[in-house]
Amino acid sequence: MNFNIQPSIIFDASIFIHANYHIACNYVAASEIDSELLAKKVTSQIENIAFNKFPGRPVVLALDHPGNSFRNKIYEFYKAGRTPKTFDPRIVNDYLSKQFFSLEAPGLEADDLAYLFSLKYPGTTMISEDNDYLLMMSPGTTIYKYRQKKLIEYTSEFDVIIEQLLKLCGGCTSDNVPSIKVARFAEKTLRKLIEPGDILEEYLIDLEARNKISDWKRNYELVMYDEKTYRKYLGDNFIDSVLKFI
Repeated sequence: MNFNIQPSIIFDASIFIHANYHIACNYVAASEIDSELLAKKVTSQIENIAFNKFPGRPVVLALDHPGNSFRNKIYEFYKAGRTPKTFDPRIVNDYLSKQFFSLEAPGLEADDLAYLFSLKYPGTTMISEDNDYLLMMSPGTTIYKYRQKKLIEYTSEFDVIIEQLLKLCGGCTSDNVPSIKVARFAEKTLRKLIEPGDILEEYLIDLEARNKISDWKRNYELVMYDEKTYRKYLGDNFIDSVLKFI
């Protein structure tokens, strides 16, 4: 599949699916959620955004695979504690895949696929409300937050590294990723602790040496969007096949 003719838009469909699921739960019992109706509502929402905000641009969906993420191999408690959803993800994914060109792969989550797609096709606009997308920005990519109707553009490599460090060190309650911060710091403090010029791993080594954080290697693999990590846990042949399909 070649999307080089015109920059594409890629939707993190998992965000739309779960948002619409929670809305539906306000009106009917969770056990009565109609999976196909849920998929139709997601389709309508995506079509509306694509038509009104990005007319003419190729539309791609990134889908969560119903099975475990490769991150569960790194940390068995990754995303543990989330309440199981009662819709059938296979019905939803299959319906959406009939409406749009869609990406789905065992072990990879929707945001992993959006990241790989954006690397292959510079100029991609990623559509999601998830702030984790700030961790994967590169020159030419943009993020559209559809609720805020806000387009976020790439600023600098250092700003991306700041976002990565905040997530890596602070962890994530939603994903059950533990904090590795020894000392408390927020973005303003972090910018005082480090200066532009190093690569991410060097910042992490330095912060650990200064007793600001504990061992960071597991969190790096859990949090970062990184092709090397995908290959480590899912294998070269599998990732090569995913990249070829994209």
